[in-house]
Amino acid sequence: MLTKRKVYDILMMSPKGLQQRRDKMVNEQLRREIKKKFKTDMEMAEKMGWTKQKLSKTILGQRCPKVSDINAMSNALEIPVETVISFFIQ
Repeated sequence: MLTKRKVYDILMMSPKGLQQRRDKMVNEQLRREIKKKFKTDMEMAEKMGWTKQKLSKTILGQRCPKVSDINAMSNALEIPVETVISFFIQ
């Protein structure tokens, strides 16, 4: 018998489900780093010269960051570029 939990588990193992889990991990890791340095996402977005929407879409995995975006995030968060990259390639 298929339970709601089994259906959920099956969906999360699908390519789309795996993508959603990866995006959630990116989201959580970036959020932790942002909270260490900034009071709000808007504060970070302003420091980088971004809109809040651009930052939000990047954090949620809805847009792929460019090299310049990775550098901007690294500078704003004061963490190595490699660390920022690692958030997106897990």
